Amino acid sequence: MSVVEEVKDRTDIVEIIGQTVRLKKSGKNHTGFCPFHPNTRTPAFVVFSETGTWRCFGACNEGGDVYKFLMKKEGWDFPQALRYLADRAGVALETRSSEQEAEEEAKAGLRDLLEAAATYYRNNLLHSPPVLEYLHNRGLQDPTLESFGIGYALPGWDSTTGYLSGKGHRQPDLVEAGLAVEREAGGHHDRFRNRIMIQSWTPEAGSPDLGHGRLIRRTNPSSSTRLRPVCSTRDACCSDWIRPARRSGRPSRQPW
Repeated sequence: MSVVEEVKDRTDIVEIIGQTVRLKKSGKNHTGFCPFHPNTRTPAFVVFSETGTWRCFGACNEGGDVYKFLMKKEGWDFPQALRYLADRAGVALETRSSEQEAEEEAKAGLRDLLEAAATYYRNNLLHSPPVLEYLHNRGLQDPTLESFGIGYALPGWDSTTGYLSGKGHRQPDLVEAGLAVEREAGGHHDRFRNRIMIQSWTPEAGSPDLGHGRLIRRTNPSSSTRLRPVCSTRDACCSDWIRPARRSGRPSRQPW
């Protein structure tokens, strides 16, 4: 375990955020009003104690771990947030070379990027009634969707890349994270389009690894447009809609 993960493992994110936000326990999570856009009447700020993360499903539409919260709240860079939490947790920080600091900064940037993507996909799902209805019909109710951080990638070619670029993330980082693909003619496009996005967490990663399930849109003359899962001979998946994310190559062409 790296020192970054050791410090985070010894830190109670609910306690840290609770110093700023009045939190109310809601099941396994805690909710409150987002401190980053105070003019709100809805407690759209959620702290997930099991994964050590937070998200705002309101105006700012951001999220992250305890480092990201302190960096955003205090205006600190990552080393400052690390030193503060290490002192609180009683973890001694070794003197690090500039190369090691640069590596930690790069990892922190990747965590921020994946957190931003996870929050974006989650927000898309909450504002996509047909997709929510599809998942509910499959027996996945809102508490389950919330616990597993289920989200939705929009059908557009550059919806995700456009959003994340607008948040200050670089295109090469999107490619490195597996969220974007380079076009042969130049530029980038989203790797995942019209997909159910599924988060998985590991203590080593400390950030979401995004898998996906495929949806195909078909029009039935006797009913409204619906969503249903499909498999094709090119997809190494089971009969259900969950399958691992591909990390390389161009995504398969959508059938519409």
